[in-house]
Amino acid sequence: MNAREFWSSSIGRVSLSLCSVGLLLFLGLANLLAADSKSSQIEKASHRQTRVIEPKLNNRSVTLNTFCVSSEGEILAACKNGSGQAVVLVYDAEGNLTENYEAPFNATAINTSQDGKVFIAGEGRIAKLLRDGTVELEVDSPNIGDAEEYRQRALEGAKQMAKQYSKVYEDQTEAIRKRIAALEEKPADELSKVDQARLKAYQQQLVSYEQMTKQMTSRFNVESMIASSKRITSIAVSANDVFICCGNLDGPGYAVWRTDHDFKNAKEVLTGLRGCCGQMDVQCCGDQLVVAQNTAFKVGLYDRDGKEVISFGSGDRSSENGFGSCCNPMNVRTMPDGTILAAESSIGHIKRFKQDGTFVEYVGRARIGGGCKHCAMGYDPKSEQFYMMHQDTNQICVLTSLSSSPEGAEEDKSVAALRDKFDGRLLGTWELGEQKPGSAKKSSSSGVFGLLGGLLGRSATTANTPFESMVFQADGSLKVKGGRYATYGNKWTWRPVEDNAGTLEISLEADQIEVSTLKVSFGAEHQAKFAVNIYGSNVGTTLGRRTLTCDGKKCGEECKDVEPVDLSKIR
Repeated sequence: MNAREFWSSSIGRVSLSLCSVGLLLFLGLANLLAADSKSSQIEKASHRQTRVIEPKLNNRSVTLNTFCVSSEGEILAACKNGSGQAVVLVYDAEGNLTENYEAPFNATAINTSQDGKVFIAGEGRIAKLLRDGTVELEVDSPNIGDAEEYRQRALEGAKQMAKQYSKVYEDQTEAIRKRIAALEEKPADELSKVDQARLKAYQQQLVSYEQMTKQMTSRFNVESMIASSKRITSIAVSANDVFICCGNLDGPGYAVWRTDHDFKNAKEVLTGLRGCCGQMDVQCCGDQLVVAQNTAFKVGLYDRDGKEVISFGSGDRSSENGFGSCCNPMNVRTMPDGTILAAESSIGHIKRFKQDGTFVEYVGRARIGGGCKHCAMGYDPKSEQFYMMHQDTNQICVLTSLSSSPEGAEEDKSVAALRDKFDGRLLGTWELGEQKPGSAKKSSSSGVFGLLGGLLGRSATTANTPFESMVFQADGSLKVKGGRYATYGNKWTWRPVEDNAGTLEISLEADQIEVSTLKVSFGAEHQAKFAVNIYGSNVGTTLGRRTLTCDGKKCGEECKDVEPVDLSKIR
């Protein structure tokens, strides 16, 4: 098993320790830096994001699990409300809630058939519903079968998984011990700063791997294996078949089962599929099966018996038929004309291909935030709208054709209003952290160990500071220097998102990926408090002072010095 397979299969099955999360972040950033070295220019998009749909029930927010678009253009959102009740919310192309009904279980997959039936799956159950939500049929997922036999398979699977992953951790632990020993052989006064950083990182990794090795048996137990295999990631419906993708009980990865529309004649047609971060999507293309092979950077086509017909794609973000970021494409869909849509998590790209892999067009980009995650999508031929799920915000991004969404669309107006309100207070150069202006040590923003330094903390003054300085420019570009996250590179942009009682929320993107959101709470003139959120987690708050104001499109052309201010006045 290679490193990619190990991490991709273990993330969905193992609750990672904090140290392991740090290592994953390390790998993800390194991958991002590699992608940043290539040109990401692709053909002009045919669509652009103009608004979002935020599913709500009785004016209250819900958790959006996934969604699909029916042949009639309705958006069916499988959700869970605040009390834990599973519901399906139905929206029209304009985003109006037209119907809602309770679901018999918490659905993590949803699809429709050509005759208007709704198929849902989740928690080891599958069901067929009428258009009004009436349950016509509900059964156990086909991978379960006899309950006692299923439990025995889970027991054997748990033993094998624990043995397999223990061996991986043991091998990694031994390799780390050798690296530590090699560094400790050097006299202390001969260790460079890079050597010291390496030694500290290796020691932390060693503790993590030793702990994980001890925990393998308890982590891979019968109950956890059963719970994992009961999770259903997608359901697809053809004219005669239903396909369910679920966890593989006998080992890592995912399996695909086929039934008829009455959930009979079950057969396992694919097994051992590798999916990153617990994600694996399958859809139908006529009688064939389309698989988002995200860890291989490919789209795979199979016949109904699981025999591969063709696969296409590559891990090349700069090419038309390549896929970028960590593991992509994450989700797939089929257009009415038989062409295939591929969605990329983190980047938010939607591309269209013929079934032989020929690139057709670049549809557009949804702003879905960074990270490997479920990004269900859909297409409505009547409105010519594309949709993609933003899992972090429980929203559905709406992409409309450029010809029908001129400047001044709903989202553009909102951004323009926020700029009018806040640009005067935000544009210019901000120095972050509690150190005096110019006192922070220069931080490296390149190379793996520049990144390592950002993860471990470089100094007392910058350890919790996202950047040492930020230059907000009127054209949406952003210059950054030093701090924990400058290692993402220097191709940054910023976009105002929301005004929350005077606190401005900003989306920060590096190389087209939303790395974080930033909440700026303004104090007196030229003072502000910056709260950073990375992939849904608050990673710290720091104070900032503006040292230059920016009146032109680029700070430096028409900029003014600002009198020093007292940051202690910011509450």
